[in-house]
Amino acid sequence: MDNKDNQLLTPVQLEQKLWQHELEMLAEENDFLLNLLVSLQDEHLICTKLQEKTTIFFNYFQYFSHLIKHLKEGLTTIDKEIQIQPENKNTLNYKLSNLKEEMECLEKKYQIFKENFKSFILNNKLV
Repeated sequence: MDNKDNQLLTPVQLEQKLWQHELEMLAEENDFLLNLLVSLQDEHLICTKLQEKTTIFFNYFQYFSHLIKHLKEGLTTIDKEIQIQPENKNTLNYKLSNLKEEMECLEKKYQIFKENFKSFILNNKLV
């Protein structure tokens, strides 16, 4: 371990690390559910009458992948800015506040989407 790993994290750094891990978990879950949908399609368990809904779910999986990537990039940018200009607190606090709002919005939207996807799978007896 280097010295950086041994240092205590500030509350902001801790929050950023938590967000980073949350985004990683969301990305993994999103990929898992997308792969499930692909598998069901490949195994022809999704009939053609459900193709329109399936396409909508694919689009949402892509949307969430892009949004997660965007937020990860935002965290990385803020982290670099903190290291370069830690004295610029007002700007960093503003960016962190915006990022927090985006994270909360993502989490809410994703939970609704995930429930809709599970309902789609279960109601159509796909698993």
